[in-house]
Amino acid sequence: MIKENKKKRGLNTTIILLFILFTLFILFTLLDRNFIAYQNILQVFNNLSYVAIIAAPLTMIFILGEIDISFGAVMALSSMLVGNLYKAGVDIRIAIVVAIIAGAAVGAVNGFFVAKIGINSIIVTLGTMLIGTGAAYMLSEGLGRSIPVYDNTIGMLGRGGIKLFTASSGKTFYIPWPIIMVIVIYVFFWFVLKKTSLGQHIYAIGQNRRA
Repeated sequence: MIKENKKKRGLNTTIILLFILFTLFILFTLLDRNFIAYQNILQVFNNLSYVAIIAAPLTMIFILGEIDISFGAVMALSSMLVGNLYKAGVDIRIAIVVAIIAGAAVGAVNGFFVAKIGINSIIVTLGTMLIGTGAAYMLSEGLGRSIPVYDNTIGMLGRGGIKLFTASSGKTFYIPWPIIMVIVIYVFFWFVLKKTSLGQHIYAIGQNRRA
């Protein structure tokens, strides 16, 4: 009975959120007919894809009953690492791998202090947020400025995509790489949460950590 009630609440929440999304879509369409234009819809999804990618792993943390407020600082630190390494002449692909490893290391530190030491996740991630923000600021030469990266690899991720078809008018329709990455990442996390023992453990811990 409890399980059925939880499923019912989850379904009701999903329906409400979809209704709000649909209402906003209709409202913006009525306010500006260009809102439903292909290029605009594509740009909206493309811009939201970066937030969506961050939301996927954060969802797992929330299911566990924890919270992470350091992800913005970790993003800034990783980005500044890429910029500084690129500026120093390191291959952009190596720089990206180093940044990913650095971000994973911060996550591992957070996980260690929360899971093994038993410190509240807000306190731990608050500390790493401050450290990450300070480190990113130092890597920007203490000026808080961005470091431009002119490389085709980065440009391809932002501008490229998979071509769908070309209309008779000569207009090409495609799906940008960021949106494709979101789809792949969400399928992966759905599989982990729903089809693996790790996912079941995550739900179990979130529902009752002590048990």
